[in-house]
Order: sequence, then C-alpha cells, then structure tokens
Amino acid sequence: MLLLAFSMLSSGFTTGKVVKKDAKKNKSLLSISNCEYIEIMPTDPRFPKLMVLVSCLPDCIKKRLDDEDETVEMELVAAQIDNWSDESPFPEAHISYIFGQGSEMESQINAILHENAIRCSEFFPESLSCLPSNTWEVPKEEFQNRRDLRNLCIYTIDPYSATDLDDALSVQRLPDGLVRVGVHISDVSYFVLPDTTLDIEAQLRSTSVYMLQRKSTNIAGIGRTVIRSCCQLSYEHAQDIVDGMIDAETCNNFRDDLPQLHGHFEWADLESSNFVFLFDEYGIPYDNTLRERKDSNFLVEEFMILANRTAAEIISRAFPDSALLRRHPEPNIQKLREPMQLATYFCSGDLKDNMNDWGHYALAVPLYTHFTSPLRRYPDIVVHRTLAAAIEAEQLYMMNRRMSHKVRPGREALSAAALKHGIPCTELLTDIAAYSNERKLASRHVKEASRHIKDACDNLYMFSLSDARVLGLGPRFMTIYIHKLAIEKRIYYDEVDGLTSEWLEATSTLVLNTCASKWSVRRAGPGYYRALDEVAWVINPCDHNLEPDMESTQGCGVAQHSDPILKSEIDPFVFPLTVRLLSTIPVALHATGGDDGPLNIGARLFMSSYFT
Repeated sequence: MLLLAFSMLSSGFTTGKVVKKDAKKNKSLLSISNCEYIEIMPTDPRFPKLMVLVSCLPDCIKKRLDDEDETVEMELVAAQIDNWSDESPFPEAHISYIFGQGSEMESQINAILHENAIRCSEFFPESLSCLPSNTWEVPKEEFQNRRDLRNLCIYTIDPYSATDLDDALSVQRLPDGLVRVGVHISDVSYFVLPDTTLDIEAQLRSTSVYMLQRKSTNIAGIGRTVIRSCCQLSYEHAQDIVDGMIDAETCNNFRDDLPQLHGHFEWADLESSNFVFLFDEYGIPYDNTLRERKDSNFLVEEFMILANRTAAEIISRAFPDSALLRRHPEPNIQKLREPMQLATYFCSGDLKDNMNDWGHYALAVPLYTHFTSPLRRYPDIVVHRTLAAAIEAEQLYMMNRRMSHKVRPGREALSAAALKHGIPCTELLTDIAAYSNERKLASRHVKEASRHIKDACDNLYMFSLSDARVLGLGPRFMTIYIHKLAIEKRIYYDEVDGLTSEWLEATSTLVLNTCASKWSVRRAGPGYYRALDEVAWVINPCDHNLEPDMESTQGCGVAQHSDPILKSEIDPFVFPLTVRLLSTIPVALHATGGDDGPLNIGARLFMSSYFT
C-alpha cells in the first residue's frame, strides 16, 4: 500500500462520474445517499485522484456528509491506495488520517510532519526513566575519570532564544604567548547508553526538526572533562566583546543588559545574517528580516568546524572500519546544472578502499563528522561513544605499558573499548548512516515546507520583489536560491509562448529572449504552450516603483495583472537575458494556492517590456 500525500476531501466528482447513476437531481452531492464514492484530490499533482467508498469513510466524515456540511470539501486527510483495477481510471483508497481544514496552517503543518514520518509526540515514560532527576549532580567518581576544568573561564555563545546549551568555549593565554581555545561539548552519551529505551528512541528520531516557531593552531586535543559555564552570552554580547564595547568599567556603570557572571570571573576575563521571521501574538508571520551575521557568528562556527574535523581524524584513525563520518561529494557538470549533491553520513568501512571520496567539498576538508550537537542529532552521540572508546583505549594502553613490559596491543585495547561503549560494527553503522541520511532529508523537507506555508498563509508575499542566485542551470529550467526567504525554487522556461531559450553547452550559458509567436512555427499548435507570464513577470518600465495599486498594471506592459507593483530598489532585467551559474537575477514572488488547496510561494523572472 502506498501512503499518499495529503489531500483535499471532495464529495463526489463534479462531473458525476462517481455519483450513483440513480442519484436524485434535487439532492445535494454532499448527501451520502447520492453517491457511492467520494473523491480525494491529492495536494501533489503527480498523484492521481482517488476514490473512497462511502461505506469505508470514518464516522465523523460520514456524519458531516449526511449533514451536508460543505466545509468537508476543504478537509485535509491522508489516504492509502487499496486497489487499482485495469477497468478503473482511478485507484480505490481509504482515509488513514484526518488533519483538519486545509486552509488552516496547523493542519498543513501536521500533514507535513505526517508525510515525512516525523515523530513529534512526547517521549515515552520508559525513555524518560533513563534520564537522571532534576537534582542530579556530577558523581564524585567522574572527577577521578575526567579532567576538572571548572577553574577555566568557560562560557556559551548562542542566540537569545536558545534553550539547549550543548556547546561552550574557553580561551587561555599560555606562558609562551600562544592562545589555547577550548571547545566543550555536552557529553550526552553519558546519559544515553547503548541499547536502552532512550537510545532506541533517539535513533528513531535521529535529528531535531526545525520549524518556524516550534528548534589558531593546527594542534588539537580531546578528552572527557567536567566544566562549569561562567556566563551565557548571546551572539550580540560576543560581538560587543570582539568590538571592544564591553570592559569592566562599561559593564559596571552603563550596561544593564549583560548576562550574569558566575564564579570568580570578571568581564575582563572574556575580552580576548541569518534569515528570521517576525510573528504576531497569534503566531502568524507578518514580516521577515535578515539577521546580520557578525564576526561572533563566524567565530563560533569556525571553532565548531575545527572540533568536528578533529573528532573525525581521531575516530577514523582509531576505528578505520567503523567511524561515522560525513562526506560531501564534488559536483560534476550534470549536477551543477541542477541542484548540487547533499552531504551525507557514511561508514568509513564502506569506503575503506576509496578514501579520496571521504572529503567534504563544501567545507574543503579531507575529513569531517558531526560531533558538536549531540542534543539534536543522533549521529553525534555515536561519534561521542566512538571518541570515548578511543580515549579509553589510549589510557588503557598507556597504563599497561607502565605496569608491564608485556604491553597490551593497541588493537586489542581498541576492541575492548569498542565493545564496552557499544560501537556499532561496519554493517550496523552502515544502516545507521543510511537511516540518518533519510531522516535528515525528511527534516529538511519539513523545514522548507513549513516555511512556505507560513509565508503564504499571511499573504505576506502576495507580490514582492527579491534578488535570487542561480544554483542550477540547464536547457529546460533553472534552480534559484532566494536569500530573502532562504528557499530554493525552479523556473521552467521551455515551451513557453513568446519565449525562446538557447542553451550554450560549451559555456553552460543560457540566453532567454522573446519572439512574436513561438508556437506558430511548431507543429504542436498553440494549446501546447504556456503563457509567458507563468515564468516571467513582465512590466512596462512606467509601472516600476509605483505605490501599491491593485489596478496599476491594467492596460500597461506585456503582461497584465491585478497584483500591485511595490516600491523596490530591485530593477527588472531586459531581454535578451544571459544567465550563468551563480548569476544574480531579480524575481517576483507571489503566493499560490489558498482556501481550496495547499499554500506555497511562486517565483517568476522580473523583466522589463523594453527589449534590447
């Protein structure tokens, strides 16, 4: 059985094909007595319409149909195919889940989560029982097994709204003039033990799902420690320190917005733009903004990347057959013309004979893994366990070397540590990597889909202008990245009436131009082509930079629309338009869908009717 995406529920075909032949004309199609089937209209146009037997409908839907409740036609449901006979143009299905009205944002978000098999329920009591109580303190024996770094000036740097503080930094000035930077990551693997109920639950969830309003030197060492954070800094606080705007005198006399310092530390001890939505009190987005990315953001990111690189080097050296790493393949020409390949997890043992494929192209590093976010990614926990095994094996090896001339072989120590810490074998780790990749992709789909819904739900972008970067280019369509919305879209330009496309293979360049009547020279006839305004918003220059006016484009320009032209600093392009990979082009954004269908954001080229 195939789980379909989420569908608008409609009572009977409007053509009457699935309504009983003896249906009375004076009865509403919503009446159960008048139809054997109801129609399911998939939100994804790639799927066919579905027929659901009235006798198999959930009782709540039957009652609403019997009461002739017209809102049932806007219900969002999940459906599964049961049968598709050769005689029927449409498959038979049954409704497996009801989300609510399709026009409501919450219903669509729940449908997206369901479609991507995202577990959003509370943790089971059996899983939570694996965690310590709120009064938990570091056991005394851990101070014997770990390095005690509580006297170091250690602090967190996170966004204002952060609640999961799983990484911290420290800075030490060494006697020889060098500076030692410490990256301290929460040891989540200490609490999530292998094969426990909590471990199984964490592996199934695999990664956090983020929805809007819902989550130097080349020398590095690693070890298990005990730390105490002296301060919780935001990126803005950290940037003020970088800029020299925070010192002891400033904070004592003028700054009442600074976080509390704990322990014996003073502010002098610390002196060494992403895309966000704005929501109203009801949780509806009313605007967006680009949060400026400052040096403090890049500072934290660079240290985390260095820590991940170091972890990758250690675990791949200690366990060459069972290290969980992350790779990003180099793009080839074909991939560059469409979206680039995604970074993926892999087991080192699977590519042991082809280590050239271990590298991370986007980060330009030969080895990489995920180590710094164990609170939101299960692969990080696996890496933590692998690191713990490597550290313990090294300690065991050195201890035996001091105690006896008969030194225990390093490989034997590693095997013992791997067994103790539950390091998966190559075959099992391959499955974990594959599942983590699938969950990571599902999380990405949910994040993108929820952003589209929230954008369009408030009609924030019924019409607006934005720059876009060309990420993929080919003879049929281009893939663009809209920084304003942090989303990717495709613009198809082939078979468009009034538009010609010339793909220059040698230079991977596209030239778009207009012609008087493109379809007149083709055999397929005019019905085969789409209108120009489906791919390009073409205006007369006199319309540009006008105040919003619902009638401003009537009778002026190549394409006539009733949507407003907003004031903008973005200028339209003119034909012929020459596009190359990573070119910046102007696009017009508009909401699509609405009351009777899924909400989304559309993008079209923003062009002038003056032709060169």
